[in-house]
Amino acid sequence: MAFALGAVVAGALTGLVALRWGGRDGHGGAEARRGPTTASMPSSASAVDHLLRDFGAAHQKAGQAIDEVQRCQGTATGAAATLQEALAARRENLAKIPGLDFHGLPDGSAMQTTLTQLGRDLIELDDSWLTWLRASHSSCGPADGPELQRAQADQQRVEAEETGFLALWAPIADRYDLKRWSPGVL
Repeated sequence: MAFALGAVVAGALTGLVALRWGGRDGHGGAEARRGPTTASMPSSASAVDHLLRDFGAAHQKAGQAIDEVQRCQGTATGAAATLQEALAARRENLAKIPGLDFHGLPDGSAMQTTLTQLGRDLIELDDSWLTWLRASHSSCGPADGPELQRAQADQQRVEAEETGFLALWAPIADRYDLKRWSPGVL
């Protein structure tokens, strides 16, 4: 009796696992979608995912500094210090890219090249915002001028580059159940 009950429980658990990770239930088609495991997910996918999270954290910090000035909260000096912290984090992130192994990922070479260029351009973007911040000479409100126009143009260019990189990342994120990023958050 205990053996029969154990078999029923094991069968139910197997069914739940199949539903969670996909299969022939209309969600995964003939190819079952698998969750990440250390055996199935290349360490390179995990490392890139971690780096993207670091890029996202730097983005949040930079965005916070810019937003504080635009909404007249905090000081320009404090915002500049926060933006410099974000820049330092971006530089650290960029320095990590050559140490990652992209070869185990689809389009790995293109992904590494694109992410490296994106990292450089994110640094340039944050530098543009820092220049704008320093040129505003006030603790409140945006200063309209060439510095703001440059930062806004850099922002549009970087978001286009993010879109290109994220198009390479999306299939990997889907395959290994990692975070899919949206343009404007890295």
